[in-house]
Amino acid sequence: MADLIRCRRGIVLGTLAPLLTLVLAGCSGITGGEVQSANELAGDNARSIWNLFVPIFWLSVVIFVLVQGALIYAVIKFRAKEGDPVPAQLHGNTKVEVAWTIAPAIILAVILVPTITTIASLAEEPDDPYVVDVVGHQWWWEFDYQDEGFKTGNVMHIPVDQPVEVRMTASDVIHSFYAPNLFGKQDLIPGRTTHIYFTAEETGEFYGQCYEFCGVQHANMHFRIMVHEQDEFDEWIASQQEGAIEPEPDTIEAEGKEVFFQQGAACHACHAIDGAVAEDGTEAVAEVGPNLTNLGDRPILGAGSLENTPENLRDWIRDPHESKPGNEMPAFSESQISDEDLDALVAYLSSLR
Repeated sequence: MADLIRCRRGIVLGTLAPLLTLVLAGCSGITGGEVQSANELAGDNARSIWNLFVPIFWLSVVIFVLVQGALIYAVIKFRAKEGDPVPAQLHGNTKVEVAWTIAPAIILAVILVPTITTIASLAEEPDDPYVVDVVGHQWWWEFDYQDEGFKTGNVMHIPVDQPVEVRMTASDVIHSFYAPNLFGKQDLIPGRTTHIYFTAEETGEFYGQCYEFCGVQHANMHFRIMVHEQDEFDEWIASQQEGAIEPEPDTIEAEGKEVFFQQGAACHACHAIDGAVAEDGTEAVAEVGPNLTNLGDRPILGAGSLENTPENLRDWIRDPHESKPGNEMPAFSESQISDEDLDALVAYLSSLR
């Protein structure tokens, strides 16, 4: 019997060990190795949610301890002993039933008041917010700075200590926008506009992702939010409005620009680069995929599937399905883009800052 128990225990541990390893590896590898944390607060929206969560959590702990304590006490105190007669069978106790109906109702009513007030405060539009429009795609994020006249992808830039309004919709299926350090979750729904209002209280780089299952690459639909001091943010806005820098003639970057527009690659059929014009006058204005105007400045590729390095960018162009299966970008074989042309294209795209 003891051998059987040990055998079963070994099977259970052997099954759980790899699962636990996988879970822990996933927690340590979110969006390039950084863990998203709702208790490391950097925004007023997230702070309001946390301030609601903490008292409810401790109230739940107290109730759990009292209920489980009473249960354990009853099990020990009134456990059956050898020779005990069969206890009398009782049914119904009006006072007890009323009490355990009213008590939870009171507790829920107490929780309801701060919950409703918090929801109302988070839905209240601040005065003169900075507006960024967000569109969720399978599986990447589009950030539209309409007042400034440009778009970017997967990395959103905002100023610190400035109320921000994020206006959101989806182009295909329901997504959910969530950066736990800054704000709570909000769904993006096709044909409908939803909102998040928040103020970033610290500068830095913050991590977020889609929190609504949206297809095979839902887990690789990350984004980052870069929070700047106002002067630095104004400089970033100005640089984006200038569009892409024209590469110097007779450089590898200039060759890469030609590859961007050539028939084999035809990158301009899906991607925009503000201000980029081919020798024949063709403009890169397509919006099937992310706008690439500032690609060289972005820390991530493929909505967080890869870190943005020349090597990863090269691999991504050659076969994006290797790191993100199912995405809409096609692979480009050597017959479509030679290795030499690919090196030039990567140099050009990496220079876009």
